Amino acid sequence: MGARKLLGTFGIVCAMLALGACGTTSDGNESGTNVVESSNTTASSESTESNATTSEAEASTTASESSTSESVASSSTLGTEEGYEVTVSLGSHVSITFYETQTYTTELTDTTVTYSRDGTTGELLNDGNGQVNFKLTFDSGYELDELSVTGSYNKIKNSSTDPDSIGEGYYRITKIASNLSISITSKLETEADTGYIVTFVTDDNSSIKVYATQDYTVDPTEAESTESVDSTTGDPVKDGTGQVNFLVVLGDGYLIDSISIDGSYGNLKGSADTGISNVYRITKIASDLTVTITTKVDDGSIDAYSATFDVPDGVTITVYETQDTTSSSTVTTTAYSRSGTTGEYLSDGTGQVNFLVNCPDGYEVDTITVTPTENYTNLKNTATGLYRITKITGDITITITIKTAA
Repeated sequence: MGARKLLGTFGIVCAMLALGACGTTSDGNESGTNVVESSNTTASSESTESNATTSEAEASTTASESSTSESVASSSTLGTEEGYEVTVSLGSHVSITFYETQTYTTELTDTTVTYSRDGTTGELLNDGNGQVNFKLTFDSGYELDELSVTGSYNKIKNSSTDPDSIGEGYYRITKIASNLSISITSKLETEADTGYIVTFVTDDNSSIKVYATQDYTVDPTEAESTESVDSTTGDPVKDGTGQVNFLVVLGDGYLIDSISIDGSYGNLKGSADTGISNVYRITKIASDLTVTITTKVDDGSIDAYSATFDVPDGVTITVYETQDTTSSSTVTTTAYSRSGTTGEYLSDGTGQVNFLVNCPDGYEVDTITVTPTENYTNLKNTATGLYRITKITGDITITITIKTAA
């Protein structure tokens, strides 16, 4: 019984050895080590698979980022939904201001880059209809040298091309179809061509009108000074060949007494050369000039009847040589009977006086009385506001009153 119990116990132990639950070998603990290694191997394998999965995910993410990067790069070239990019390179002595629309009222803060926009709403566009609006400001003494644009667009507009819609110094690039690069440089201002300055000095009984050229069919312009010009083109010149053509407008009852010129010039030519009374030409001007004109009372050489104006304070009278309001005129209180067509003085009973009454603001003519009544035929008020006294046969007085305008 004891032997069987021993055998039974030994058999159980041997069974356990067979199952590897216990026992010894020549290598000691190898069996346990293998289990640990196996466990480690399994863990390492799982870690490797996990790392492989992570690497694949990272590779996928990298590929996705690479694809996105390529997409952005492509958009940068072709224009994004936000609008085509417009960059600017500025030289010295110039600054730029970008605007949201073509009204040039809302400034954009960035001065180095902007985007194509709708010219009216300011909405960003990349459909080929976008534009960029900007202003260039130069330091004192500098001006635009070159404005170049690289990229696809339609036109560069400014005050020269579109003076009705674009002010001086403002620009517009239209129909932008790609990213653009703008390069702007400046230069020292070029002195504008000018002639020698000619200044007129007159007394109270005369004034000056200057012709643009030697063509006296073009109406002259009232002036106190002018500059030497080319006789044909009217362009300012300063090479000693320039000239000035002018008309001396005299008050009624006055004649030119003298014309003196201080400065370097060739000749002073009068009506014998110009063909028109009181029109003069100064030639070969080689320096700034001062032209002084004096007048004197005509002591009876005017063979015409006088018309004296009696007017309230603030009222002036403009008298015309003829019925044509573009003819020579002067502001005066005395006129003489003339031909309504030629302006020639007349005393044969057919002469007339043509005049305009200049009232202060808020007032208008109330009455015009001409005396004596037997010394004229009619007082007419023309559609242009010009008054005309006709068929004057003796000296007359013209009395004018005014009233508050209706």
